[in-house]
Amino acid sequence: MLLCTCYGVATKSTGTFLLQIVASLAYSVIKTNLYIVAPNLVGCVFTLYYLQQLSF
Repeated sequence: MLLCTCYGVATKSTGTFLLQIVASLAYSVIKTNLYIVAPNLVGCVFTLYYLQQLSF
């Protein structure tokens, strides 16, 4: 339960503030979206790996 709560907070804060920071650097919309996808994808993979390790 704690992992789900912490991951939810990290996802929301990254999704909100990282998008604003990258967008303020005056990149194109496509480039901004590509810079945002990688951290969210890594967080998702790490969470799935961690949950798999907890189940054993």
